[in-house]
Amino acid sequence: WQKEEDFSSPDIKTSNVETKFLEDGIEVRGVVQNNETAVFNNVTLNILLRNNQGTIIGASRTNIENLKAESREEFLVSFPADDFIRNASPGATQVFVEAK
Repeated sequence: WQKEEDFSSPDIKTSNVETKFLEDGIEVRGVVQNNETAVFNNVTLNILLRNNQGTIIGASRTNIENLKAESREEFLVSFPADDFIRNASPGATQVFVEAK
């Protein structure tokens, strides 16, 4: 048996992440790319919005099923407008990838 820490993380990256203010909220879109030779049945993207002070003011997640080997998929997550979300700093958006 191999220890869990001996396994490398899958080579799945995000790119072109953009955070845009809309009349009715905020939209975060981008691309997730699978650089592996294996299919991932379930890829979860966790999105964090932060304000100018770095405080988390919003969080969401989206799932991509069956991310094919060496492929790319676009993603889009919407946050409805509220007093906290309006204080988001577009450059501070973070996207974390979990793949299974």
